[in-house]
Amino acid sequence: MVDSATWQAPDGRIGVVLANYADLRESPRVELEGGVNRRLALYLDGEKQSREVELPSVVDLEMPPRSLALIEVK
Repeated sequence: MVDSATWQAPDGRIGVVLANYADLRESPRVELEGGVNRRLALYLDGEKQSREVELPSVVDLEMPPRSLALIEVK
């Protein structure tokens, strides 16, 4: 099972944190709303990926057991 929380910083950045505390691999889907191009940074298991996305968009993750992920939308 994956728990998540979302927040928005005063400078407009949006963060989505996900925690897979299960002993199994999980594949959560995060739907991002909006209507503009944004820069997305994904941190998962110590690795960072960056890309440009056009919102609305969907981010599909493959989370190993007992892992954390952070999606930062700038």
